[in-house]
Amino acid sequence: MLQRALKRRPQTDPAILFAYWMLKRAGDEANAKQIAEAAAQRTGAQLDFQTVAALGFARESALIGVEVSGTLKQGLERLAGRQPFVDENPMPFCSDAVGILGVALGTRGLGDKSLSAKIEAWFSGFLPRIYELNGTKDSQRHLFRAAEYVISDSIKLPPTSQGQAADVLVALAAKNVLLQSTGIQAEQEEEQALKLILSEAATEVPYERAAMRLAALEHVIRSAPAVVPGRISAQDLTHLLERIPAGLRKWTWETKPRTANAPLRHWHIDNEYHVQNLLWVIFAPIFPDLDDEQYLAKIGQKSPRADLHIPSMKLIIEAKFLRPGEPIQKVIDQISSDTGLYNAIGNDCAGIIAVIWDDSARSHEHDYLRQGLKKLPNIIDAVVISRPSNWKREQSEPLTALPAGKSKKKQA
Repeated sequence: MLQRALKRRPQTDPAILFAYWMLKRAGDEANAKQIAEAAAQRTGAQLDFQTVAALGFARESALIGVEVSGTLKQGLERLAGRQPFVDENPMPFCSDAVGILGVALGTRGLGDKSLSAKIEAWFSGFLPRIYELNGTKDSQRHLFRAAEYVISDSIKLPPTSQGQAADVLVALAAKNVLLQSTGIQAEQEEEQALKLILSEAATEVPYERAAMRLAALEHVIRSAPAVVPGRISAQDLTHLLERIPAGLRKWTWETKPRTANAPLRHWHIDNEYHVQNLLWVIFAPIFPDLDDEQYLAKIGQKSPRADLHIPSMKLIIEAKFLRPGEPIQKVIDQISSDTGLYNAIGNDCAGIIAVIWDDSARSHEHDYLRQGLKKLPNIIDAVVISRPSNWKREQSEPLTALPAGKSKKKQA
């Protein structure tokens, strides 16, 4: 039902770009990009509220780049000068909650402190009043609070009941534009959202609400790991990774054949790809949405590619292979370079967990390596796994290396 609702053409361009920002469906990208580029060509009086909101969603979705910053700034400056009330009657844009969020996202994306202060003051002039009107729906209130969360902490809009808008609350929290609940409260919110979506499955909803409901539904489906009771945190995930050495005790590394006619087997881990394979075996049964070699939003000529990506947790697992003789600092420098790309505009990343396979078993340097990595921005934690001491390499056995020119890291 929600998919059918999203096939209908909405009345406004911001609605299309809002839905694309909310869901990031690959099939919608071409149309969304065309609309965004057309909006970016407008100037002067054409930069009305709807156009500026559309540009805000487009910028946040990486459909347009920094080259349109001047256009977006001009539009925001125009908005900041508009009067929200005429003869005590609110202008139509005051109750356009989706558009207000687009304006907030566009403002944040520019990173201009002076302009942000102007938009914050402009919001303060009408949002509290519109928020408290009897005719304002809870779904609008959640969107208004999301706009406040994005650019301001001074308006102080009060929390509202979930009521008939639990789906909106969950969708916005999943997009990290509202403070996410944790533990039992998060489970209760998601359960209420799911019940609401199912109970109104036959009810037609507006285009923007359909996008939020679908985003909330997908988040609820993904958020509960398949074989772990309840929810799992980044800290829980780190603890799981730290137990890998215990699991390697039963890894296949035979000193003699196990059966009469079987060859001797050694399951080598020789490079980063093998480390990724090991992690995939551990995580894939737990996280249905696990993805590998995931390309993220393009940054200039760079196309960042995450080793493993868990969208439901907004986590990236970055695998590295430390060879004998390589300096510890090399790994730190490589991951430092990656973190800046992963967290650029358009990459929805809450943090990175680094997993390093130490093929030289330098356990005395592991604490130095972990502490160095944890000082990097957006690194949640780091786990170092040593090659087990009983995995002896024969002198004639070469260490598998990647073919020349086959480096998997960020390609130009």
